[in-house]
Amino acid sequence: MAIAAVVIGLLVLWKLLAWLLRPVLIWLAEMKLRARERKTADPETMAQYKVDDGKLHSDPAQENVERKIREALLEKKLTDQQQRHHQRTGDKKP
Repeated sequence: MAIAAVVIGLLVLWKLLAWLLRPVLIWLAEMKLRARERKTADPETMAQYKVDDGKLHSDPAQENVERKIREALLEKKLTDQQQRHHQRTGDKKP
């Protein structure tokens, strides 16, 4: 009988806490949403940095775009590794 009373008491306590904490959880969710919105630029700023389609290459088939992307990624990877190595060893030269 005592075990049943304890279980019922715990269930009531659980429901009461969930009911009391609901406004706090809603407030936290709103704060996260506002923080996420602050990280995103407003539409005027986004329009300022919009890509001008006229400046893009009209015929990407002339250049091997895939090869250039791979080379750029490899070069970035190597420079990142060098920078990490210099930071570990204490060198100031990149």
